[in-house]
Amino acid sequence: MKEETENIFHSRSAYDYQVDGPVLAIEDLGGAKSVTNDIENVLQDIRIEIGDLSQFYIMYRDSRNIWDGIALSAPNTVSFFSIHEKEYSVAKAKLLSLNPKKLTGEHAWQEPMKNRRMQEKLAKKECLDVSQCLTNEEGAYLLTDFKEDVDYCNAKTEAWIWSIGRENSTGLIYAAHDSRFYQNEDYTCLWLR
Repeated sequence: MKEETENIFHSRSAYDYQVDGPVLAIEDLGGAKSVTNDIENVLQDIRIEIGDLSQFYIMYRDSRNIWDGIALSAPNTVSFFSIHEKEYSVAKAKLLSLNPKKLTGEHAWQEPMKNRRMQEKLAKKECLDVSQCLTNEEGAYLLTDFKEDVDYCNAKTEAWIWSIGRENSTGLIYAAHDSRFYQNEDYTCLWLR
């Protein structure tokens, strides 16, 4: 177990880890800083103890006891992806089936996200990423369907969607980073942030 809290301005996370075959499992022990917010330091500490981490499938358990995954796309580039399991054995099996070394699409981001809230909402499936959607000439994203109970964003640019509207003439659904579909006679506004 590692726990480092030198002072209030330089706090570190408290964590434990284990190597289980090809899996490196890190557990957040609820220290001054979460493992998620201190991941670069946590991985560096573990690297010093056991060496190169690129050979491992890495997962971590957060303070709410949910297991999620970590992908290392470069030595200093960390990406999080959703496993969203409470049981260790189920999370491990899911991690190995996802093959994080080759993850793309909804399970991984090419660059580490800086917007932690967006990252959390994507991992919990409380937010849908529109970055892979087609766009029209005005830059609005064409959605294949609309869900009311979730947020929308472009995970690549880390920009929130502010309005979603159904075009009255075609019935097509579009999403935009501004409020262009609100009080627009050509669209029925379906969602406004």
